[in-house]
Amino acid sequence: MKIKLLSLFFLTSLSCLAQYTSIPDINFENKLIALGIDSGTPDSQVLTSNIDKLTSLDISNSSISDLTGIQGFVSLTNLICNNNQLTTLDLSQNTALKYLYCHYNSLTALNLSNNTALKYLYCRSNQLTSLNLSNNTALENLDCQSNSFTALNLSENIALTDLNCSLNLLTTLNVTKNIALKNLTCDNNQLATLDVSENTALEVLICLNNQLATLDLAKNIALIQLTCYSNPLASLNLSKNTALVYLQCHSSPLTTLDLSMNTALQLLYCHSSSFTTLDLSKNIALKSLDCHSNSLTTLDLSKNTALTYLHCYSNQLTNLNLKNGNNAILTNINFTSNANLSCIQVDDVSYSNTNWTNKDAASTYSLSCAALGVTETALNKIALYPNPTKGELHIDNSSLEKATVYDTLGKLIKTTKFANGSNNNTINLTGFRSGTYYIYLENEGTTIVKKIIVE
Repeated sequence: MKIKLLSLFFLTSLSCLAQYTSIPDINFENKLIALGIDSGTPDSQVLTSNIDKLTSLDISNSSISDLTGIQGFVSLTNLICNNNQLTTLDLSQNTALKYLYCHYNSLTALNLSNNTALKYLYCRSNQLTSLNLSNNTALENLDCQSNSFTALNLSENIALTDLNCSLNLLTTLNVTKNIALKNLTCDNNQLATLDVSENTALEVLICLNNQLATLDLAKNIALIQLTCYSNPLASLNLSKNTALVYLQCHSSPLTTLDLSMNTALQLLYCHSSSFTTLDLSKNIALKSLDCHSNSLTTLDLSKNTALTYLHCYSNQLTNLNLKNGNNAILTNINFTSNANLSCIQVDDVSYSNTNWTNKDAASTYSLSCAALGVTETALNKIALYPNPTKGELHIDNSSLEKATVYDTLGKLIKTTKFANGSNNNTINLTGFRSGTYYIYLENEGTTIVKKIIVE
């Protein structure tokens, strides 16, 4: 009888021990106590019955370095353990796991071979050099950026719709099997080629700062966003990408860009490149344009009535037409460092002078400048004298319809109309304050701007 009682006591003790799961990391246990999963003071264990039915656990930002005990959470489908100090993570017993957020740790390895139900994996900003996902065929969303991958095999992950593998050391990336892919972010790697011809569902492609010399997007007709700047692209054909809304192709050797088919375009950043022309007449939905630091001489935005942001500084502009009938919504501008831009055509000179101050001092606003794309041959032989003048100014060698004088602030000072068709005309500037003025000389729809000085 005594032996039977001792055996019963021993079995009961084992049963009691089996009710607890070891939690050696005090920060892990403190987090469980704070969440109401454990109670009392830390004792390096938690009742297994408190954790084995839990489906979701958020222990992020808790200074945890050891996640031993996580194997007792056998029903977990959602684990959030980001922003800790983890170097290892054993999830071999968490076979129900669908969502894993373990980013911003110090993981050097991650074995997910038993987690075949996994759909979402966020492991960015760790110290991973490899990742075997061959068993994770249900995976839909993978964010593994900011690690040290030199290779990434995704051939078995055909359900993948979202991939972010930026800021790694990838020299190749094969996504031809990932035909469901909608969002691909692979920037800041060392990719020399990228084949997205099979990714016909692709809506977002972010591949900036690689070594891509070519990029074939003919099959990606669903593409909405393309961010491909800082690549050695010599050309970019977007004629098939009619759904494109956001395009960032700046800091590249591109010299031409045909956007005539991209009528849905709202944002265009093409600065710091080698463009000499830019036709945006078909892009009437355009809201933001940054084309600074190119070699543009003419920019006609008269059709772009939705424009709210324009940076076109550091070009070689001689013609800039902003007269689109909706200048009031254009609130962020910079036209500086265009030494030959004397006239900027606008809706309202007074409004522009008050609200648009980021221009060169020699540039003035006007309701009518030289028509963009129209030659000024008829006015090229004009002679103005004396200049400087103390009053009477002669305008010879060309027939004129009108002369309009503005001060350096763009304020209209004087308008003179000529009706006799003479090639020799005069206007009287007597009484003008000493200083610099700009005179706009018009004939048959063409305007030329000259600088005059009144003494």
